[in-house]
Amino acid sequence: MINALTDFIKTLWYKIFTLSESKAIKIVEYYTGLKANNNWKIYPCAQDNWHVYNIGSLKNCWFIICPWGDGLDGRMLRSSRIVCVSKKNGNVLLDCSSNDEG
Repeated sequence: MINALTDFIKTLWYKIFTLSESKAIKIVEYYTGLKANNNWKIYPCAQDNWHVYNIGSLKNCWFIICPWGDGLDGRMLRSSRIVCVSKKNGNVLLDCSSNDEG
């Protein structure tokens, strides 16, 4: 009974105090100055084809793929941009290349 109650409280705490996907997108829009569209992708964990040093240490984050915002997206071969937002406090923890080009 106590284990079930503990699990329930943990689940409730997570749902109440975890940043939602839509709020994470809004934070990245503000951070980058770009407007989200259908090309933006959001992931709950790092993807295998990303080659970023120590990215595996980032836990409990949203990983958002968004444009670089320099007007060259779609005109040249380049890697994707990853912006990582903490689910706990909404801080931007990482803004870098995913090194997934080619």
